[in-house]
Amino acid sequence: MKEIREMKISVLPVSGRFQTEKAIRLYPYHNIDYGVEQDFFIWIKGHPELLTNDLNQADWHYLPIYWTRWYFNHKYGSLNSDEIQSECDRVIIDDKKTFTIVQFAGGVKQKIGETIQFQSSPFTNTEFIIPELSLHPGLPLLKPQKKFKASFVGRVNTHPLRADLRNYLLKEPDIFFYDGERSIHYYTRVMLRSYISLCPRGFGLGTFRLFESLFTGVTPLVFGNIDSRPFKKWIDWDNFSFFTSELEECLQIIRNTSSDTLIDMGKIAKLEYSKNIDFQKWCKFVLMELEDIGFSLKNAPRKGAHSYIEFFDQNKQVKAPRYQGHFKLVLKDIFLFFYRLYKKSGLRDKVHKNN
Repeated sequence: MKEIREMKISVLPVSGRFQTEKAIRLYPYHNIDYGVEQDFFIWIKGHPELLTNDLNQADWHYLPIYWTRWYFNHKYGSLNSDEIQSECDRVIIDDKKTFTIVQFAGGVKQKIGETIQFQSSPFTNTEFIIPELSLHPGLPLLKPQKKFKASFVGRVNTHPLRADLRNYLLKEPDIFFYDGERSIHYYTRVMLRSYISLCPRGFGLGTFRLFESLFTGVTPLVFGNIDSRPFKKWIDWDNFSFFTSELEECLQIIRNTSSDTLIDMGKIAKLEYSKNIDFQKWCKFVLMELEDIGFSLKNAPRKGAHSYIEFFDQNKQVKAPRYQGHFKLVLKDIFLFFYRLYKKSGLRDKVHKNN
């Protein structure tokens, strides 16, 4: 077995206040309070062979702030911004050799110099795009039969391109398009009944829907102005997904790709997701991106072919969070249904008033 190369990373001593344990809201709502920011920190701590406490000798410094939780808990970053800025100023000693992981759409709001942001959903094009993952979905024991050639369930108002796509495909008889919020149970079953999952960009370039499609084994069609599929240097996305920025091309892909081909692509998508994109599996590509930059204290690029995929596939994986079971998701939908009835009835306001 090949040994991993000697690139070393130091974890910057961020105060625990900026690694918030919980967010006041979940996004998406069916997720648990866990995302790629926590996932990478757990992963890197699980591989001590990569780490060094010597900041001067380290090739890279990792800034482990939980940006998304902080922003959600502080009115999307509008409150206490001076506190988190002061922490960044305190711990970043060389921004040219510092990186951080950000799931929050648009990235870091603070001034962090040339620190590399590995972003799930940037607003502008960047080579440092990572997956936008959630711990969804739980799959039914019996998969429904295919009915739609393509489908979309979700909010259209998050970006104008979503409305463009809906309006363009609206009259196609075998394409299902639902504008609005539905239960995760409904969302998952519609996706499973489709040969293609339509994945238009949202607020940022990324979309949870792309990775949820991969997990379910449904071929995704990403529609946007920029191809935001991550790690294209190492993952052959064209084997199991589509991308286009043209409405006509989107329609032609749906019309002209056979059902058998789409089913085969979906199987590859599910396999690729479990191997290289799922929680804990994507983290190795961050190291490969850093290695490609060729930065070191001696300003000399490292030599040889990438060994990280082979190394981490053959060695222990840090335990990733478990996906929610489908039965649990159904129970959650039932609870939300009755809770909404409870709110509409006015009983909740009366209980609060009496207390």
